[in-house]
Amino acid sequence: MKKAVVFDLDGTLVDTMPVIVGGYAATVRELGGPEVGRAEILGAFPLGTAAVVLAHFLGRPVTEAELARHRAGIRERVTSVEAFPGVPEMLDTLRTDGAVLAVYTGASRVGAERSLTMSGLAPYFPVLVTGEEVARQKPAADGLRQACAALGTDAARAAYVGDTEADLGCATAAGARPVHAAWDAAAAVVPGHVRAEHPREVPGLVLGG
Repeated sequence: MKKAVVFDLDGTLVDTMPVIVGGYAATVRELGGPEVGRAEILGAFPLGTAAVVLAHFLGRPVTEAELARHRAGIRERVTSVEAFPGVPEMLDTLRTDGAVLAVYTGASRVGAERSLTMSGLAPYFPVLVTGEEVARQKPAADGLRQACAALGTDAARAAYVGDTEADLGCATAAGARPVHAAWDAAAAVVPGHVRAEHPREVPGLVLGG
């Protein structure tokens, strides 16, 4: 059974987190909700999809039109998407060493596919699981287990690389190896986990043993 390495997307592979957080803050404000900051928005992501997160801040359900407006606003903000420095080289090393790769992200499929395509990373990932396709969001293990199953391996033989506490909790819940992607200057401090300060460190952390 092959070794699998699954990645979070935003803030781990691609530098889009400021745009996404800003998009949520702008939507909540425009729809009559309160001013919300980065920490509040990141803390709400495990609640569910964009509709659930927005409803949490607004105190009411959002309409399909409002949700479409939010997604359009994010797309307008994301004029370009770039991988973090060192990420393509890391992925090349992992593939050369025989690992199979996937992405599990809480983002929408349309948004995730767009980010992977614009950043040039799409060819690395035959498997993409998004927050729209799982019953429970991170830190629950559903999406990570689904990604591993699609790769033909077990979560116990996988590593999950992510930048947030929810990502690392998801890995632990699935029985996978959690690796903290700490190369983004805005990455949260999550003590008690293996930490990679640069993408080049990841292959040695996830393929050993």
